Amino acid sequence: MPFEDDDAPDQSSQPPSPCAIAADEEERAADSPSILQSAKKHKTPQDLMKEVADAECQAHLVMNETNAKERTARKQIKCQSTHDTALTVEALCLRMQQEQAAAQHAHKLPMMDKQIELAPLQHGGFPGTIDPQLRG
Repeated sequence: MPFEDDDAPDQSSQPPSPCAIAADEEERAADSPSILQSAKKHKTPQDLMKEVADAECQAHLVMNETNAKERTARKQIKCQSTHDTALTVEALCLRMQQEQAAAQHAHKLPMMDKQIELAPLQHGGFPGTIDPQLRG
């Protein structure tokens, strides 16, 4: 304000002009960064400890998130591996059953041929021989 003595007219009855308000705010804004800068230059041990604790907490959060993602990936790999193994075992079981069925069928065919050859011998002799009842 231009007048600072007691004889100055009373300005409290007049509202401040918008320019005066803006200038006053600029002065306050100019003062506050210097105050903040001086406060930032001289941090207290408590402020330093808080910063360290905050940084450590953030690092733990990042590590926990990374570990959770890795656990999820390992679990997915394990589930996929289990599924693939089950499919492989099932395919092997089906193949073994088919091979056993084919082996049994291959064994039955010669056995049936042998039974056909033995049937006339069990019922009366060799082919081309005379029936014993007819020999009489």
